[in-house]
Amino acid sequence: NLNNLFSLKYISEGMPMEYSGGSSGEEIVSWIRAKFDPIVGEIKHADEIEQLKKLTESLMIFMGDDSEKYSSFFLSAKGKDQVIFARCALAECLSKYSAENGDIFVFKRSEGPKASILRSSEYSRSDLSKKLEELARPKVMKFDNKAAAHIFADGNPGLFLYRSKSDSSLYDHIM
Repeated sequence: NLNNLFSLKYISEGMPMEYSGGSSGEEIVSWIRAKFDPIVGEIKHADEIEQLKKLTESLMIFMGDDSEKYSSFFLSAKGKDQVIFARCALAECLSKYSAENGDIFVFKRSEGPKASILRSSEYSRSDLSKKLEELARPKVMKFDNKAAAHIFADGNPGLFLYRSKSDSSLYDHIM
């Protein structure tokens, strides 16, 4: 039994995920590919965006059919398990969201229905991944190792709100 001989973990955004699948080479390679190959869904109707927004905390949608910009978007999706990536090349999507070809819309459930928009003129292949990470990061987050690394290691400003457990219900609307 190979499971007794080794331990396989995939670490994404500081979160380890232990392999618990089969022991054949095909099963292991399939699991690895699922972790490294980004899944970018193709939107077939503009109403699907509303459904996707309900499924995840972060949703990033590439608008249009600019193949060079889309290639950068696709590569930036790699390894980001906490975000759903999609593309809508339909004129209906561009019109509904007042989008230009190559714009990227970022929806975060915690921040309401309004999207953050990264216009195609505001990014390049070399800086897209960093810009998407910044947009995906919640503005309000629980203080944990991930938040500490973002604030202290990256040198970003932070505002701390401490609350006692007895008063926690007073602040639930913020968190």
